[in-house]
Parts: sequence; C-alpha cells; structure tokens
Amino acid sequence: MTRNRAIAYSCTAVWTGIVLTSVFSPDMVSGSEHEHLPLAAITAWIWGLAASGYLVMLAFIPDRPADAALWRGLVAAIAAVWLVGSALAILGPVLVTGSDPTRIPLAALIAPPVANIATACACILAGVLRQKEGIAPAGVLGDFAGAIPRHH
Repeated sequence: MTRNRAIAYSCTAVWTGIVLTSVFSPDMVSGSEHEHLPLAAITAWIWGLAASGYLVMLAFIPDRPADAALWRGLVAAIAAVWLVGSALAILGPVLVTGSDPTRIPLAALIAPPVANIATACACILAGVLRQKEGIAPAGVLGDFAGAIPRHH
C-alpha cells in the first residue's frame, strides 16, 4: 500500500466515523418543551478536520515501497480508533439532570476529541517508525538538514 492511498483510506475512516457520530448520537434534550440540540453534529466535524490535517501532514514523508506494512497498520489503527469512538458516542451514557430532565450526551462530546488525539498519536508514531534512527528525510528540516547525518 502506498502512502497516499493510506492517507485517503484513513481520511475515509475518519469521516465515516464523523458522519455516524453526527447522525446517530443522542441529542441534548433540555427545557420544559424538550428541545433537541444535536451537539455531536455541531461539534464532531471540527475534530474530523483536525484528524484529517494530521493525516495529510504524513504526505510530507517520502514514500518507499518498504513502508507498505507501516501504511497498512496506520489505516487499521485509524479505522479502529474511529469505529470505537463512533460506537462510544452512539451507545455511551447520557447525563440526566434537573426537574425537567435535561439529557446531555457526554460520550458524544468526549469521544471525537479522544479519537482525534489517538489519530495524532498514530500519525506521530507512523512518522517515528518510518525514520531510521534519527536520520531526517531530505528537505524536512530546511537549513538544518546539513547538520544531521545521512546514510544513503
């Protein structure tokens, strides 16, 4: 699997999770008239944009055929993270409080940022595992690239 294909598949997994969370998560219900506010649909897309940004940053890492297993692992990790995050947001607990029961979907508010942080960690880990023992790829460090030893 190539780097670009892995990034595309991972972004697809992120946005599938965002759509599932936005559509199927419970709404916040408040007031005496039980007004519904889809908090997950309002906030989840921000976390999806951030996660997509982390994934797109991987495009600056040079692609090599030897990294195919790394990219497959990244896609599997991102898909699992957002699948679990979506399941928690949809099926997680709802805080009920007050005399006119206000229902706040805590899991729908917490799961997307946690999945975003996990995506960032997976992208950093992919970048670290991609590198060979402290050797920076060409062009990443700009003027400092000459000071870092390279092995060809």
